[in-house]
Amino acid sequence: ATDGLSGIGSPCQISAPTLLPSGQYQISATATDNAGNTGSATLNYSTTTADRQFIINLIAQLQHLPLSGSAAQNRNKTITSLTTAITQAGGTRQAQRPRESNGKKIFDELHNAVQDLAKITNPATQQAVRDLLAMTRRWGTNAINAAIARGATSNNVAQATSKIALGDDKAAHNNPADAIDAFRNAWTAATNAT
Repeated sequence: ATDGLSGIGSPCQISAPTLLPSGQYQISATATDNAGNTGSATLNYSTTTADRQFIINLIAQLQHLPLSGSAAQNRNKTITSLTTAITQAGGTRQAQRPRESNGKKIFDELHNAVQDLAKITNPATQQAVRDLLAMTRRWGTNAINAAIARGATSNNVAQATSKIALGDDKAAHNNPADAIDAFRNAWTAATNAT
């Protein structure tokens, strides 16, 4: 919002859901100029592929963050990693969890994305880190549940579950990239469990 004379007073505040199951959603944005004039806009949209769409939405959000210097460089590296991750997931496939053939690559790209996002001190990027951690944790627990359903041994399930606990600990101690590695290791252990 600007009257052409006073300039922008505060950055645009965006209100949007983060982890998106399939459904209808609304994004609202509000900005205020130095004279106190306020402008806002709302966008309605729907998702059909939850995790893939979340990453696409995150890329769009990051592209519009007003960053400069090293923060902008970290944002751009994050966008590259996220783009590679959704390319690895392939097509319009429902990304409830990675496939065995490409899962490590997807987790590695998300590790890189979180590592770069964590270097940016911005509320939106910090929320994105938390959301990416929740998504990768869910992939690990989904793989454990699938292993249990396949009749995997309790020892293999316990091994994978301990890696989820390690990831939770890493996340709690502000080591998001290490947390994603632990969730990847849980996913791998559960995927390979017999």
